[in-house]
Amino acid sequence: MASSSMAGEDGSPSSSSTMTSEPPPPDRGTLREAVAALYTSPDQNQRAAADQWLQWFLRSDHAWPLSIGMLRDATDLTSLEALFCARALHVLLRRCVSKAEKTQKSHAVLGEGDWIGMRDCLLPMAWNFAVKTVLHDVRGAGSIPGEAPPRTVLTQVSLAIAALACKMPNWDERAVVRDLAGYFGVDAEAAPDAVVNTVVALGGGAGSNPGNAANNAEGHNKLSPEGAAAVTRAGAGCLLQILAVLPDEVTAREISIHPGRRAAVADGLRAAAAEVVHPALDALARRLWASGDDVPGGDDVNGRILLQEAAAAWCGFHPEAHGSCPGSCLEAAVRCLCAPHGSHHPKLVDASVTGATAVLVAAVHRPERREALGACLGALRAAARANGPIRDEYETAAGQSRARIAEVLASVATRASEPPPDDGPRAPDPLGTGADAAADRKYIPYRDFRKARKERKRADARGIDEHGNLREVEVPLTRADVEVLCFCLDALLEAMEAGGVSPAAALEPWSAMADAWETWKNASAKNVLSNANAGASALLRRPAADPAIVRCAAAAAAAGARCVRMPASAGATATDDRRDDYEYPNSDDDEEGDEYREERDELGEGLRDAACAVDPNAFLPVAVAGLTASIDAHAGAVTAVTAADGGGRSAVDASVKSVEGWTFVLFATARLVGKDGPRAAVGDAIFTVERLVTRVPVSNRTTELAVWTIGGLCKALSAVTEAEVLRAALGAVVTGLNSDDPSVSRGACVAAMRTCESCARILALPADQSTHSQNANDAVGAIARCYANGGPWAPPLATLRRGQEPMTTILCRGLARVAVAKSPGSASEAACVELAGPAINALRNAAATLAAASGECAAHPSHDALVRALQAANALSRMAAECRVVAGALAEASAKSAAEKKSAIPDPHPDQHPGSFPSVAAAAIADALLPAADEALAALAAAAPVFSAAGVGVVANHPAVDRRIHDASEALEAVGGLLADVVAAGRVAPDRLATSQCTGIALRLALNAYASDPVRCHPLLDVVVAALASVGPGARSNPKLSSELGAVARAALDAALDAYDRAGLRHDDAARASMFKLTQASVRAGCASLTDLAERVASLAHESLVTGSSGESALSSLTFAADVLSAAAMLNPSRHAPGDAGVRGGVGMGKVDPGMGRLASNLARAAGGRGDLPGWASDAHEDAIRLADAFHVVLCERGAGVALVRAMLECANGLMPPGLVTDVAAALYAAWMAVGDGRMAEWLHGALGGDRDGFPRDSTTKEQKEDFIGLLLFLHADASGHGDLGPSRLGKTGEKHDLRRFKRCLKAFCGGKKSGSGQ
Repeated sequence: MASSSMAGEDGSPSSSSTMTSEPPPPDRGTLREAVAALYTSPDQNQRAAADQWLQWFLRSDHAWPLSIGMLRDATDLTSLEALFCARALHVLLRRCVSKAEKTQKSHAVLGEGDWIGMRDCLLPMAWNFAVKTVLHDVRGAGSIPGEAPPRTVLTQVSLAIAALACKMPNWDERAVVRDLAGYFGVDAEAAPDAVVNTVVALGGGAGSNPGNAANNAEGHNKLSPEGAAAVTRAGAGCLLQILAVLPDEVTAREISIHPGRRAAVADGLRAAAAEVVHPALDALARRLWASGDDVPGGDDVNGRILLQEAAAAWCGFHPEAHGSCPGSCLEAAVRCLCAPHGSHHPKLVDASVTGATAVLVAAVHRPERREALGACLGALRAAARANGPIRDEYETAAGQSRARIAEVLASVATRASEPPPDDGPRAPDPLGTGADAAADRKYIPYRDFRKARKERKRADARGIDEHGNLREVEVPLTRADVEVLCFCLDALLEAMEAGGVSPAAALEPWSAMADAWETWKNASAKNVLSNANAGASALLRRPAADPAIVRCAAAAAAAGARCVRMPASAGATATDDRRDDYEYPNSDDDEEGDEYREERDELGEGLRDAACAVDPNAFLPVAVAGLTASIDAHAGAVTAVTAADGGGRSAVDASVKSVEGWTFVLFATARLVGKDGPRAAVGDAIFTVERLVTRVPVSNRTTELAVWTIGGLCKALSAVTEAEVLRAALGAVVTGLNSDDPSVSRGACVAAMRTCESCARILALPADQSTHSQNANDAVGAIARCYANGGPWAPPLATLRRGQEPMTTILCRGLARVAVAKSPGSASEAACVELAGPAINALRNAAATLAAASGECAAHPSHDALVRALQAANALSRMAAECRVVAGALAEASAKSAAEKKSAIPDPHPDQHPGSFPSVAAAAIADALLPAADEALAALAAAAPVFSAAGVGVVANHPAVDRRIHDASEALEAVGGLLADVVAAGRVAPDRLATSQCTGIALRLALNAYASDPVRCHPLLDVVVAALASVGPGARSNPKLSSELGAVARAALDAALDAYDRAGLRHDDAARASMFKLTQASVRAGCASLTDLAERVASLAHESLVTGSSGESALSSLTFAADVLSAAAMLNPSRHAPGDAGVRGGVGMGKVDPGMGRLASNLARAAGGRGDLPGWASDAHEDAIRLADAFHVVLCERGAGVALVRAMLECANGLMPPGLVTDVAAALYAAWMAVGDGRMAEWLHGALGGDRDGFPRDSTTKEQKEDFIGLLLFLHADASGHGDLGPSRLGKTGEKHDLRRFKRCLKAFCGGKKSGSGQ
């Protein structure tokens, strides 16, 4: 399309270009068929073909004339056809240009005449569509011939006009709005002839017949009153629609426009905002909101909607422009929102919310608009107040009206909490794009532009400005409009209490303020780290909140206390007659019985935001004062009732509700108080909660919240020095433990655990050495006695959800911290042994119960018997988890005692170490804990045939298994974890517990159980892995210990290989992964017992890869293969790893960047000794040297290395799912880091083969393979690419040891579809 082309008769740009290889020129019929096929055809192939043809049509020169021609003569168009053509015009105008020649295929070049012709065509076209819509609305459906065009067509034409205004070079940007207002604002008789003719043709002429369009068109051009009103209303609608989209169009990123032209148009629109736009909108508002009796055609609802949308668009585009507030548009929006619900159309209410929000938000921080702002906010607040009973339901009409008003108030409050706007001119951004691009932006090569943007992003993340200085972080709320903010916050609280406004909506501004403080805190922390000055820490000191805002936070707390609604069963208790079927009120199954749960969650979150906004340390005294006052009021009400002989019960009920509400407030916010919390307020909170729990008769739900509050304050309790505070906290906890309600006692258990963990050092002191009173120690003793007696009453363990722990386990965790903290070490050991007794007995009882239940099920099979057996296995699993807690405590206590003895601290009780064990803790493990684990394994082995016969663990969705009752595999995993913890205790006290006595017993138990059933008992291999991982470098120099562990590992591996050969283990992914993990641990530990299995291990790794697994099984196969390839070099790097190997150069997997997949992260952790696999044995270890030599022979002389590398490449080439290519790259990369360039290049040459190998494609040449090896290993970074391996595909090579570069290169070579390969 040449720049000198003139506009055609239909307003479209003319063109002399012809198509050669493209489809024939389309006509109306072809276009209509394609549109119908795309949107209505049930055939997918037809829709795809139509979409392809329409995409070509939009890129062709035929789109202009055909779209405009069809829209000009739209009498027979369907709504879909009209919408497509209008959308096409918008898209085409967005990418058209005004240049001397066409520089992009997607662009169309328009000359001066083309632009004018397009404008002269689009403006009357929009008016024509608008007048048809108006007549359809006034007369009703079917009143005009043909299908009425949808309003979306007018929207698309208006968008096209907006795009034209932005890009038309000969349309003065300062006159755009004025020209539009003048064109569409004329009287009906002065409207364009095309519009008048359309109205007359549709029966809007003087003396015309609405039903005879043919006669109406014959010379009757004088409009009737109805026709004139329709023309005027349509013109106003066109103007409003264009004004509503024009600001967004000028700032849209999708429009192709020069930054200079964009800036000029934006400036012109801003200049017209106060002079033209707002006066025009106010005039239209007065006309649109006039009485319907005075307006022909009745109320124009659509015009009113467009009016508010336009007002919102312009206030957002140019908020500092005068004329919006006060204004008739704002007055109309407020009047609509304050009207009774149902008075206006729902879409008009939505638009009024949008318009009022935009105008009022723009008025904040502007003194000249303050009076009007106050009047509007006052009207909205008055309308949102309660006019009837408080707390009506959300679904009521009044509640819905309040909810819409609350949206406006929340937005205004949020804006008032922010700093005032900066209305001055902004400095141009040289790196800005789209609407942010500088008008005089100079061209920057994209590579340099991208680099500069990345540098800016990194600087922003560090808090550095463009001058290299630390960016100053403004303290939130320092420049807030406190008066407006507090007014809106109070109004929102009134609306919430009146009903209809959810807590999330009413407390939304507090969330914004809390987020601002969190952002300030993070930014200040970065500045502190970057500032070397000694006083930099002062940046983190939070200033005191404004008293007015603190008052609002207190009001929010009071409103929350009044509004919170407890479940109907809040006062229920677990009486004896229903204990058997009791379930926790907070369980997932009880959501139907607690209809207010979501509301309470929202309220609690909002209260926490309010506390964070004013500082939790300042909010805590408010919550405590409210709870104290409510308790005092309740006591007074009770006294009054007593004096009146039972009269005045309503006052008591109201006071109880107040106590419950304030308890909820304190519960929701207590967790925010840290160690720096105000000690006086923390003490008052503890005393108040203790008073509530022990002396105030409230519902069980309230008591539960009170004891949970103790747990929330545990961080603050750890810094309290007053003795009575800790005594009161533990006293409330003990009272909760004695409750008949399991929910209360469970909350007390959690509170006890957190308090004991936080204050363990203080609670562990003897009474004569503690500054705290004896009562605190007595409370700990009471908790310990409760635990020893089986804990509080609780429903059956089967009622617990997955992830929930029994109450005894929770108590055990807290008591274990106190026991470990005792001094001296002998006292700590004695306390831990005493604590371990109940847990060990519980495990034994669970094992006996499982044995009995499985025996009963075997003798008399039934569903009920199977469920009882599964419940017993479930209980055993949970008791094994509890024993893991005491095992850890015993290990820590033994380590502490051993350290004291090593420091020559005399033991006052030497007779307490029986036998050959170095400590009573070790004796407890060997004599009590491990025998109990043996009994558990025996019970699980006896139950296994019963479960297998019933199909548990085999049949999917077994009816006896649900989310509460699980199969027995979890119990086996729990016992295996217990034994693994015992052998891993060598990390804590290698001189004491890592002996053949404790570790040996645990390993023997695990090995015997695994050998009996390798598939079922595969979790027990983790015990052997833990033993290998717990042996440090010093212990590996102990030949005896290394030999013992090697023998155990070999025995376990022999059992696994035997089961693998018999195919039982081969098809179980979890069991096979456990075998791989054991083999890896044995190889890494340098077990000489595996020397004769090196070739079998390599073959096993190769077989695991070529099976083409996915998911967890694929990850275990890849890590296994990576370790096998690395074995020789890692076990003896001085002999088998050259100097260029990454591990010898300090690179290795420990240098992997995040974001490269889970396998890369696992390998990196393992390389640093932080994984669950052991680190590689030192080459000073003779066994490791022998094993390394064996693997070297297998890998390098017998071809296993080439085979494994080929298998990994096959996995990247499609043998494994494409999503695993990153993990394949990580495994191959780990091997490269171990063996170095030379060895890996040798393996790659052998794996890739020559020209006829057909890998990865039949067409891949030997030269391409050589080039791939060079690029992959960075042997020649400047190698020229071949085919799709060139620099354009691979990008910059970067550093040699960059895993991201390595992965890109591997993916480029192996990725993509392979022609001729069958993939």
